[in-house]
Amino acid sequence: MKPLIKAIILCLALFTCQASLAQSEADSLLYDDDEKIAKPEPDDDYRLGVIMGFQVNTLIGSEADRAQASFGLNGGMYVKRKLGKHTALQAELTGSFRGSNFKNNNIDSQQYTTIRLMYIDLPVMFMYMPNKNSNNVRLLLGPYYSTLINSTLYLNNNPLPEGNKPKVADYDFGIAAAYQYHTPFVGFQIKSKVGLNNLNNGVYANTNSNGKTLNTFVLEFNLIF
Repeated sequence: MKPLIKAIILCLALFTCQASLAQSEADSLLYDDDEKIAKPEPDDDYRLGVIMGFQVNTLIGSEADRAQASFGLNGGMYVKRKLGKHTALQAELTGSFRGSNFKNNNIDSQQYTTIRLMYIDLPVMFMYMPNKNSNNVRLLLGPYYSTLINSTLYLNNNPLPEGNKPKVADYDFGIAAAYQYHTPFVGFQIKSKVGLNNLNNGVYANTNSNGKTLNTFVLEFNLIF
């Protein structure tokens, strides 16, 4: 999967460079000769920005029957390409902390209480702006791909040594859906991501987890600049 990850990131980088050039050209046309201040318009064909926030996440599936919600941070960049008056394409490249807390998962009379996962996410979502007179409200839907950067398993609230990482898949993919509301200064986004890939590769060596499923679910609350 590593070549695929590199190809995806390269495509996003090229898309971002194209958007950056287009944004620079648009900004150069918006300079006031007297004030020399550029103000980008919110509905340019290309738009680059920053996205950041927090998320409520958990693991779902038969391996996660005692999972409880946990909280994490996420943030990164996005690029939007306008397709029509009411449509656009938005791609994001963000880092996010996911996983779950657990209750009463016994491992040889011990308990694993938390699984922590860190991902780099690449959602590519189709955007629809339904309002005829304003593009403040935006609805988004599309796939995402994630690559695992780090994983940690906690036993009785203590992290296991580096050599005992949880045995989970090194990538994930799924469906992302979002609602955005934009003001002249900042945008607000609520986004859910449902993982479709079974992450379970045994989780922990002493657990009887063969054939059980483990998937991610995330609910994000973001600011968009």
